[in-house]
Amino acid sequence: MKSRVNLLKLICCLFLASVVSPALAENASGGDAAVGEIRIGAIASLTGQAADQGKNWLQGAQLAAEELQSKGIPVKLVTEDDGTNPARTVSAFRKMVDFNHVQGVLGGTWDFLAEALIPLAKTSKIPFLTMTNPVEILNNESRDNPYVLTNALSIAATEKTVRNFLKQKRPNSIAVLAPAFPFTQAHADMAKKLAKEMSIPVVYESIFSYDDYFQTLKVLATKTVQSKAELVFLFVSAQSLDPFLQTYFQQRGSGMILCTQHLDVALAASDNKLAYKNAFGVYPKILDSDFEKRYTARYGEAPRVYSAAGYDALSFFASAFHNKISPADPQAKFEYQGITGKYTLPHATAQVGEITATIMSTRNGVFEEAKEFLPTN
Repeated sequence: MKSRVNLLKLICCLFLASVVSPALAENASGGDAAVGEIRIGAIASLTGQAADQGKNWLQGAQLAAEELQSKGIPVKLVTEDDGTNPARTVSAFRKMVDFNHVQGVLGGTWDFLAEALIPLAKTSKIPFLTMTNPVEILNNESRDNPYVLTNALSIAATEKTVRNFLKQKRPNSIAVLAPAFPFTQAHADMAKKLAKEMSIPVVYESIFSYDDYFQTLKVLATKTVQSKAELVFLFVSAQSLDPFLQTYFQQRGSGMILCTQHLDVALAASDNKLAYKNAFGVYPKILDSDFEKRYTARYGEAPRVYSAAGYDALSFFASAFHNKISPADPQAKFEYQGITGKYTLPHATAQVGEITATIMSTRNGVFEEAKEFLPTN
C-alpha cells in the first residue's frame, strides 16, 4: 500500500512538472534561494505601450546583475512582464514575494504601474524601487512609506539644469506643450515656473488629452509655429516627438526645442535629421564613461532612456543586500557610488540617488552632451 501511495505521488509530481510554463519553470527551479543568493524582482513593461522604456531599464539591470555575478556576488534577477497593465503588475509582485521570495523589487515603468505597487510594498515589507518616476510625482502614500524608493531624474534636478540653459539662451518667448499625464504635466509646470521666475512670456500653451494624440501633435506644431515662440518645451514620447518636429520643420518653425529623455530614440528612427538641428533633451548625467561601451557590447545598441537608471537600481539593491542592509531601514548607514550619482542610506525622502541632469544636443545629426549648459554651481 505504501509503495502504491509513493507511486501516485511520483505520478502527480511528474504531471505538475509537465504543465508548468517555461517561464514559471525557470523561476520555480529556485523557489528556495540558494545560500547567500540575493534575489531581486524586475517587473518590466516588455509589451504594451511602455514596452520600449521597460526593455531599456531591464537591460541595464540585467547588465548590472551579470557584472556583479562575475565579481562573485550571487545576485539572481527574477523577471516578469506587466504588459503595461497595473493588474498584471500587482499579480507579478505577489508572485515574486510569495513564490520567488525576492528581497526587493524594481519596476513601475509608468506612473500608474508604480502606484499599483506602493501599497503592496508596505504591507509585504519588500523594498520597491522605480527608475522612471520622479520623486515629485509619487503619490502621498509614498511619503510615509519607507519601502518605496526612486532613482529617477528628479524634476528639481531637471529644473536646475534647465534654468542654466535659459540663462544662456535667453529666449524672449516660450511655448509649453504636454499631454495630461502626471509625469509630463509636472514637467510643464516646472517650465512655466521658470518662465515666470525669469519673466519670459508664455505665448502658447497646450496641456492636451491622449485622444487622437498623433493628429493633435501636428495641429499643435502648426499653432506653435504661428506663436513664434523662441523656445518650445515639448514633453512627449519618442514616437510623438518626430511627427511634431517634422511638421514644425516643414512649416519653417525656427524656435529651439527642449524635451525630456526621448530625443535620442526619436533621432535614431527619423528619416529627416534636419528637423532635429535645433533640438535639445534633458537627461541624467552618466559619470561612467565606459558604461556605453559595455552596454553596446552586450546588447548591440547604445543605452537609451532609463538604461543607466536600471543598472544603478539593481546594483544599489544588490550591494545593500550583500552587505546585510535593507534599503527600507531608517537606521541603515550605507553608500553606493553609481554611474548616475551617489546613493546614500538612510534617505530623507523616497529619492535615494544624487542624480544630476545634463543637456544633450543633436547638432549635425549627432546625439551628444552639450557641456556648455551644465550648471556652474
